[in-house]
Amino acid sequence: MRRPLRSAPLLPLALLLVACGDPAPIEGGLNDAECSDGQDNDQNGRTDCEDPTCAEALACKLDGDAPRPAEFEILDLWFDCDSVGYFFEGTLGGTGYALELNLVNLRMWAQYTERHPFPATPYETDPAGAWERHYVELDTQSWEGQIELGETTFFSCAEKNDLTYTLFVSDDDGAPLGCFAWGADPAGADALQGTSCEVLTGL
Repeated sequence: MRRPLRSAPLLPLALLLVACGDPAPIEGGLNDAECSDGQDNDQNGRTDCEDPTCAEALACKLDGDAPRPAEFEILDLWFDCDSVGYFFEGTLGGTGYALELNLVNLRMWAQYTERHPFPATPYETDPAGAWERHYVELDTQSWEGQIELGETTFFSCAEKNDLTYTLFVSDDDGAPLGCFAWGADPAGADALQGTSCEVLTGL
């Protein structure tokens, strides 16, 4: 059952994505960190996004200088945590978006990141197509082996203020539109993910 949500004024936004634990391998052997370090890590004569094996890396999928569609606007964004776990809600102007959230721990123990896609179908859509609302709940589990992306999290509410959150928005064709970050260490999350997310305040 969906928990009651409240609305909070929102800031314009954009988004992207990451992996769990160590940087996740990308098809071909490289990982997100190796695709943004300026090195030819697999010794094939190509560095970073010039290497075809980096096509799925965060830094290569998002062009920070690319203009956002005029209709792309975050109207509202809110998150919280209760005795069950975390819940997140975002309302975007227009329709046809895919959202994905990363929960990044850079402070407490070994770096650990969870990637959580929102459900493919928006929770609610304006009949006139002016906006759509996306919602995801992450119930807290007691050990890492129980974690399911988009369903459960290893983080408890006690860790809420120690986490960094990065939110990624793509269009309905899968093309990234940008990324935003808030929480404990947005700069550290960018370094880990190879991104340059816009920092949100007031959340």
